[in-house]
Amino acid sequence: MGFEQYHEPAAELPTETRTFARMIVSLAEEAEAINWYEQRMAAEKDKSARAIMKMRRKRR
Repeated sequence: MGFEQYHEPAAELPTETRTFARMIVSLAEEAEAINWYEQRMAAEKDKSARAIMKMRRKRR
C-alpha cells in the first residue's frame, strides 16, 4: 500500500487501536481492488470478458 500500518511501536498501542489500524488497511485494500476492476473493465474491448469482470467485481 505504500504506508506503514503503525506510526508508533505496536507493543505500545492498545488492542483497539491495532484493530482499528487493521480495519483501515483492509478498507484501503478493498478500495484499491475496486479501482483495479474499474480500470480493467474500462480498458477491456471484449464484451464477454468485461461481463465476467463485472460479475467478479460484484462478488468481492
